[in-house]
Amino acid sequence: MMKVSKSMSLVEVMVAGGILAFCLVGILGVYASLFILADVARHKTLASNAAQYEMEQLKKEDFDNLDNYNNDVFYLAFTSSAHTSTTITTTRPEASLIIAAGRIEIRDITTYTKSNMKEIRVVASFKSRNRVIGEDTNLDGILNGAEDINGNARLDSSVELVTLVTK
Repeated sequence: MMKVSKSMSLVEVMVAGGILAFCLVGILGVYASLFILADVARHKTLASNAAQYEMEQLKKEDFDNLDNYNNDVFYLAFTSSAHTSTTITTTRPEASLIIAAGRIEIRDITTYTKSNMKEIRVVASFKSRNRVIGEDTNLDGILNGAEDINGNARLDSSVELVTLVTK
């Protein structure tokens, strides 16, 4: 009769340990990626809120005065050294404090429609983990020649708000 062993051999334990280690490394890699994505999402939300704030300010303006805000630049920056509060400003703060920079574009589209109408476009590029998301790589709110990646002669970013306003 053959004797049946109820214990695992050293080779089986090593294989099982290797499989477990491989799975744990994969799970930890996903976990680290989620931290990075959460950080990017937080900064994108801050930039979106700043763009929305600028859009709401423009909606309050008189229709005939909207062209005065065309090509205006705004910045979102930390206002405390502890990086706990942020502020939206139109004057460029110290570069290390800037989270996002945006641009307001106002275009008269009356020629395409029968009513007085303007298109308002607010676009913001933002910094997350030492990299800039959007075409405005130096976060100055101005499109420089080398920044126009897709060649459409305007700033583009994942944070872009567009609305139409009529008289």
